Amino acid sequence: MLKHKHIRLDQEKIDIVKKILSVEKDTEAIDRALSKIIRESKERVRREKIAADMARLRTAVGQVEEDPAEWVRLAREKRDSGHDSWISAFAEKTEKGVF
Repeated sequence: MLKHKHIRLDQEKIDIVKKILSVEKDTEAIDRALSKIIRESKERVRREKIAADMARLRTAVGQVEEDPAEWVRLAREKRDSGHDSWISAFAEKTEKGVF
């Protein structure tokens, strides 16, 4: 919804925004700047929600007993030795209580 607004703004700031956004009209510069702020705010809220969800998941899962470095080592062994199934190697080591 568009409305006519009569507001006092700093023309220097508008001129800077016009150059940054490569637009000629004050109205377009202000509209695009406001749209950018709204998009960035929505993105920040989305990221904060993801971070909160990750924190809840980490708390729910607790300490992981397996060593991720061991997963990388097993993957490299598979790559270097041509082992057909790194999953089998991982399962064997798990059964032996290596993890």
